[in-house]
Amino acid sequence: MLKKDKLAYALFFLIAISFLFIASKGLAMPQPGDENVYFYMGKLITEGKAPYRDFFHAHPPFHIYLIALIYKIFGFNIVALKLIPLVSALISSFVIFKIAKEKFGNLEATISSLLFMFSYSVMFNSVFSLGIMTATMLMILGFYFLFNKNNYYLAGLFFGLAGITRLLALIPIFVVLSIMSLSNRKNFIKLSSAFLIIFLAVNISFILLFGNDYINAVYKFHLVKSAGINQNLNEYLDIVKLNWILFLSVSAFIFVKSKKPLSMLAIPSLVYLIFLLALKRLFGFYFIVVFPFLAIIGGYSIASIYKELKINN
Repeated sequence: MLKKDKLAYALFFLIAISFLFIASKGLAMPQPGDENVYFYMGKLITEGKAPYRDFFHAHPPFHIYLIALIYKIFGFNIVALKLIPLVSALISSFVIFKIAKEKFGNLEATISSLLFMFSYSVMFNSVFSLGIMTATMLMILGFYFLFNKNNYYLAGLFFGLAGITRLLALIPIFVVLSIMSLSNRKNFIKLSSAFLIIFLAVNISFILLFGNDYINAVYKFHLVKSAGINQNLNEYLDIVKLNWILFLSVSAFIFVKSKKPLSMLAIPSLVYLIFLLALKRLFGFYFIVVFPFLAIIGGYSIASIYKELKINN
């Protein structure tokens, strides 16, 4: 067993190195997009300006202050700034590996991390500092401490940090909180209290500081966006096509005999994918939030089918 564990970690290391070799080529390449606006916002914060009051920012504050911290330390260093999503992707990959390894096995862990890292959307967005990769990292860390360690306070802490990074992370978090409220009230209180301490403390603080400017930018702005149903559907289908290996691996789930171990991942995934269909404006990187779950489901499904075929032969 020890040799198999070492082999699994070695394979993960090789996969991570391969991922870095490909993705890191985009670190020093400026690209058009919202990240440049976030970089400038970070610069403004280091100069004493405040988001929501001095400039418009349509998201919770954690990501923009993280950029400001990097800017304060390194100045305008595009590599350092773009390392935020890349490091977040690597940490997410390792957490996915650990979740699958401890819950299912080495094969499931290796396949799951491979599916996540080499999905098109993760590779493409791993050098775009949009906040979504960091929110995903914080969210999957919360899931790890919840499902693998039964540490409800630490899980709630990471869920809260994810929520103040990008609001999209709240969807799977709320699904899990709902499931917990029905299954174990005591643990639900531990998890939700830790989550709310972080999430409410930050939101209330910024509301007290900036009032409606914060509420209108972070919450109301997203509700008044114009709808683009056809555009959203095309974007949805494009993401499925671009990440067809990941989605195909997830579809193998229907052939797996033992589906119960994945219920706590499958339910939030399904709810989130349906939620994306209801958005007024959909962007491809929104899908990344659910990719860790899909990667684990896909890894488990492929490994289970392989093991069944191996036994039958």
